[in-house]
Amino acid sequence: MILPAFGLLASFAVIGLVCIVTLWITRWPGFRVATLIVFIICAYAGEIVFFRIFSSLYADANGELTTRSSVLLMYACIPVVAAVSGWLGAAVAQLAMRYIEDGPQRNER
Repeated sequence: MILPAFGLLASFAVIGLVCIVTLWITRWPGFRVATLIVFIICAYAGEIVFFRIFSSLYADANGELTTRSSVLLMYACIPVVAAVSGWLGAAVAQLAMRYIEDGPQRNER
């Protein structure tokens, strides 16, 4: 019971760090509570999709990665996938919040 909870907290810490670094480097969509939460949720969702695709490509029938290079590639791709999927989710959330706050802009003459 404690070990899965520790794994979840460790992954939360890693994705949180990736979130802070990515949003600091890009400066957009900014450090808002909503964008941080959406970033982390989308990063987890992106990681789930990544692991499903990666395991179907490189894992054996039992779902195990058998070569050292496939394990290293997986660990190298984890922060990249988290950064990209989280940033895209946060950007979509920021655009949606801007649209909701400003309303649709109409070109009226």
